Amino acid sequence: MNASRLVIVCGAGLSMAAPSNLPSAKRVAEMCFDAYRLTADQNCDIALRGNLEALAEHFSELGTLKSVFIEELVPWNSFARPSNVGHAAIADLLITGAAAAALSSNYDILIERRAWDY
Repeated sequence: MNASRLVIVCGAGLSMAAPSNLPSAKRVAEMCFDAYRLTADQNCDIALRGNLEALAEHFSELGTLKSVFIEELVPWNSFARPSNVGHAAIADLLITGAAAAALSSNYDILIERRAWDY
């Protein structure tokens, strides 16, 4: 940390802790798949359910990643939750310069929102 070379890598689980309680990527994929199958394509390959990467790739191949998947199916409102102590710790390390960067595979912006709140 003294050399300012600390990089934080985080992912699954960080935003699932209380009080954030965000759904897992698998659950998000299931929600998107179920909505799509119900409203647009009842014959959509069931193997896509629960696999967010494969589901996104499917829509990319159809040329509808942004227009359908991102803008219509992803339940963005369900990600508007409070940050948790993990988000606060990472934000603190970034703001103070104790960490040079944080790499997150999460789909939310709770670390960023926590940093903006300071």
